[in-house]
Amino acid sequence: MPLNILFAFSGTFTVANLYYSHPILDVLAQFFGVTHERVSLIPTCSQAGGLGEKKTFCPTVDLYHCGPQIMLPLVGDLVPPARRATALSIVSSGLVLGLLFARLLSGIVAEYSYWRNIYWLSLALQFLIFALLWMFMPDYPRTNINISYVKILYSIIGYYWTSPVLVQATLMGFFLSATFTSFWTTLTFLLSGDPYNYPTLTIGLFSLAGLTPMFLGPLYSRYMIDKFVPQLSILVSLSILIIGVSIGTYTGTYSVAGPIIQAALQDFGLQMTQIANRTAIYSVAPKARNRINTGYMIGVFCGQLMGTSC
Repeated sequence: MPLNILFAFSGTFTVANLYYSHPILDVLAQFFGVTHERVSLIPTCSQAGGLGEKKTFCPTVDLYHCGPQIMLPLVGDLVPPARRATALSIVSSGLVLGLLFARLLSGIVAEYSYWRNIYWLSLALQFLIFALLWMFMPDYPRTNINISYVKILYSIIGYYWTSPVLVQATLMGFFLSATFTSFWTTLTFLLSGDPYNYPTLTIGLFSLAGLTPMFLGPLYSRYMIDKFVPQLSILVSLSILIIGVSIGTYTGTYSVAGPIIQAALQDFGLQMTQIANRTAIYSVAPKARNRINTGYMIGVFCGQLMGTSC
């Protein structure tokens, strides 16, 4: 449990770096004197950088360790299969919290000080995370030896050919992540314009609506994902997500309740689907979970990239 909490904390403030810009896009547009369409390239380029990192570095942690996405396969290695989904949900909650806490923290800092200060705070947090992981992360033997970096990258493609489960999960991750980032990127422009005209702080507070996965995720994982086949959990999660998106789409332009309900249900449905998918794909190649996770996350980050650029 302490290691799960450490991983969740590290994931929170590492993932947050991709999302600090979201609630202050309107402020950045005014500061740089550009249009909303132009300033939306900031989160798009951030996601593109994240995709490059996942493709380049994540597979190598069959040999070395790095990054929050590496913590998830490591949890899959360390936890018994019967409790894997529960443990993954705790660490995943940290990643979700990073997506949402970044918006809240950025909105507060920009409202009461200067927007650049959020990035100075981020720098300090990265040094703290580095120190904590250096001191408390356990030694973990390499799961594969005598394999080159090129072969590691090439083997990821091979898993797509031999594992339909990975292909299915990756496609779901792609489309669901596109809807997620598209919603949170455009939400800033919706709330800062008519009929709402909310300030940066209020926009940042909307991230609190997306905390449902953090509170309900471990319970859902323990009593649903761990107990039943992943496909059933995925169907239930997708149904919840579709309900949230439908409510937000048809009511968001005239009622603030629409975006709040959509944020709560969409975030919960997305994260529970991802946990169920990870539970399924980690059984594909137990000694290559980092590579399997990289294959899955390539689809997720491509979806996030498409969502922020739309």
